Amino acid sequence: MGQLLSRLGIRLWASEPAEDSQAVSEQPKVYSWDKRNTEFDQEKFSFHDLSDQTCMKLPGEINGEQFTLRNLKNCQVFLFDDIATLMLDDCVNCAFFIGPVHQSIFIRDSRECSVAVSCQQFRVRDCHKMKILLHCVTQPIIETSTRIKFGCFQYYYNQLRDQMSKAGLSPYMNVWSNVYDFSPSSEEENFSYLKNSDEVMSAVTPLPEDERVAGLAINALPSVVPLTTGRRVKFPSIAFLLVLPFEEREEKLRDFFNILNIQGDAVSVVQCKEITISQEELNRILSSSASSNVAAGDSSTAHFKLPMKSKGKVNAVELGGDDCSGVVREALSQLAPLPDYSHLVAESSAARAVRDSFYSFVDMQFK
Repeated sequence: MGQLLSRLGIRLWASEPAEDSQAVSEQPKVYSWDKRNTEFDQEKFSFHDLSDQTCMKLPGEINGEQFTLRNLKNCQVFLFDDIATLMLDDCVNCAFFIGPVHQSIFIRDSRECSVAVSCQQFRVRDCHKMKILLHCVTQPIIETSTRIKFGCFQYYYNQLRDQMSKAGLSPYMNVWSNVYDFSPSSEEENFSYLKNSDEVMSAVTPLPEDERVAGLAINALPSVVPLTTGRRVKFPSIAFLLVLPFEEREEKLRDFFNILNIQGDAVSVVQCKEITISQEELNRILSSSASSNVAAGDSSTAHFKLPMKSKGKVNAVELGGDDCSGVVREALSQLAPLPDYSHLVAESSAARAVRDSFYSFVDMQFK
C-alpha cells in the first residue's frame, strides 16, 4: 500500500521542509582589520601615567608593533626599536627618543617636550613649545600648535640602520624642514627652525648610561641620517649631485657624507632626497634643464642621458657654500674609482635648474 501511494506521489506523513537558501545563516565575512592578535599585550607596548621616570625599550622589545605614550610628566623615554605607528598624548616636560616608525607618529595635547624621531609621516596637533629632531620621508604637518621648533634628526646606535631599513625608511630621503601648517597665524609663525647643529644636539636629553645599548652616540659624524640645513639657510652658491644606481652605492654615499663632515663649514648639505625612477623619467627631468655647465662624471655634456638598465634608486644631494662645487668634486675624487656616469654634478644656475626639476618630480610622487 505504501509503495502504491508512493508511486502515486502521495505521502503518508509530512516531509521535512525544504532548505531555504536564505534561511541558512551565512558566516560573517572576516576582514583584515578584524583579525586581532589575541596575545597582544597593550601594557607591554605603552608607557602611561608616569612622572619623573626614565623608560626604555631595547632593540627587539617592540619589533614593529604599535606603541602608545600617554600622560607622562618629567620623563625621559628611549625606544630603541622599530615601531609600526606611535601615539603620543598629554605629555609635559618630557624628552623622547623614538626609533624608526614604519608609518605615522601622532603627537597631541603635549607641551614643553623634545622629540627625536625617524618616520614615514609626522603629525602634531594642539601642542605648545616643542623641539623636534626629525627625519621624515613626507611633509611634516602641524595643526593648532605654537612655538614648534624643528631640527635635523642626528642619532646613532648599532642597530639603527637595520631598523630603518626594516621600516622602509631611507636615511637619504629627508624633508624635515618642509613643514606645512594647517592653521597659520597672522600674528606669529607657529613653527621655526633650531638655529644650528649645537642647538639640535642640546635639544635631546643626555643618553642613558646602560651597557645593554651598545654604540650610542649623538653627533653628526656617525649619524645614520646626514645632517642637513634644510630651509633655514639660503646659500648664494649651490651644487647639485645626482647619484645613479651602481654596486657599493650605499657604502660610497656614507663615505661621501663622512668626508663632507670632516670639511667642516666649507660646505653644507641642504637637502637629501631619494626616489626610484626610470631612465625615461630621468632623461625627461634632466633634458628640461640641460646646460653646458653640468658635468656627468668627468665629461662635460649638454645632454644628460645617463644610462640605467631599468628603474633604480637615484639619490639627490643639494649642497651650499662658497666653493661647494670644488669641495664636492674633491670628495668624489677620494671615493675613486667610481663607475662612469655613476654621478652628475650641476653647478651654478644649472644646479638650480636640475634641482627644481628633480624636486618637482619627487614632490609629485609623494602627493
